[in-house]
Amino acid sequence: MIISILCLLSCGEKSSTDSAQEEENQQPELSIDDLQIGDLVITEIMVDPSDCDDAISEYIEMKNTTDRWVNINGMVIRDNGNEYQITEDILASPDSLILGRINSTEDCYLLAADFLYDLQWNNGDGDLVEIVNTNGPLDTVDYSNWSIPTGASLSLDPANIDVTSNDNENSWCAASEAIANEYEDMGSPGNNNPPCPMK
Repeated sequence: MIISILCLLSCGEKSSTDSAQEEENQQPELSIDDLQIGDLVITEIMVDPSDCDDAISEYIEMKNTTDRWVNINGMVIRDNGNEYQITEDILASPDSLILGRINSTEDCYLLAADFLYDLQWNNGDGDLVEIVNTNGPLDTVDYSNWSIPTGASLSLDPANIDVTSNDNENSWCAASEAIANEYEDMGSPGNNNPPCPMK
């Protein structure tokens, strides 16, 4: 009898909150082609490093702004003249950062990158960085005519993580924290960006 009473108290039907949480946890991952404009936002770009050569130092960071796991297999990254497509399963958790670095045998900053890409950003005449699925661009940052810092990444202010704000140079600043103790270059690859100074 005591067991029956305890079971009535603790073995009853799940609450609506519990059921909603389970349903959210069981939602299937999104593919890259399920994403819409703004679901991935470019948040950091290392264009002109100084600690090492560009060919072993450049990186890009973006944020999954959705509340779902995303598989970025098939995503294309473009600059002004070239593109590179990711061809392996890479899962990004909800509201997480995704880090890619230039494909090289050496890695200047020893980054724990989620993917590699075969592109190199132009730091002389400006360039653009664009992420694309089969439906078109998901986000584009055209930094032609921007002031590009040397030895520091372009860092998007965390108050401006959306595809409209990151079109504006004033939403970005030169990173202000060292990537690692042994380097002088500034950036926060794979970590949340600190706020930009007031302009």
